Amino acid sequence: MIHDSDDKVEDSQGLRVGAYGWQHEHWLSEFYPEDLPKDWQLSYYANEYSTVLVPANYWQSEIWSPEQWQEDVPEHFMFFIECPKLDDYDDFLEEVSFLGNQLGGIIVDDQIVLETNYPVYCWHDENNKARSIWQINHHVNSDVACMQLNDTDLKTQKEYLAQFAKDSNGKPETVILLDENVPIKRLNEFKTLIELMGL
Repeated sequence: MIHDSDDKVEDSQGLRVGAYGWQHEHWLSEFYPEDLPKDWQLSYYANEYSTVLVPANYWQSEIWSPEQWQEDVPEHFMFFIECPKLDDYDDFLEEVSFLGNQLGGIIVDDQIVLETNYPVYCWHDENNKARSIWQINHHVNSDVACMQLNDTDLKTQKEYLAQFAKDSNGKPETVILLDENVPIKRLNEFKTLIELMGL
């Protein structure tokens, strides 16, 4: 079962699905109501989806506000943070700590090594301080997958999900769609596919 904002699903173990960020211009006409204030978009998004990958470019922008984000979403909502490239990560780690138990993990590239107790995921497996992310072209034993699906049909997406579930020993937890321009319709179709597959 997919997590959503309803209290009755908070304890369910369904596969979480979300997008790369929640502020997308093309969502203004197809997802967010026209009169919805920009600073309410995360709350609106979190009513439909149970996770999000916060893009690195949100860091030190007007969007960045982990303390406020935690107040804007249900308790079961999970954040994954794409780590920006910095000279010093102390301030960044202090900021993301405001997310507490809602921080699903920090995603780093292969050159970044973070000293933290929070889960850290990397794009490949050269980084021995981090877990790997399952990707379409990089199958690993991981509970988190990142996929780009704009050019795939539902049959192919089903094959990807089945392979991810197999590689995660039947315990997949999170799928994040990395397509920056993914239409909400495709995100909803993918969410429905996960439900139909019983993941």
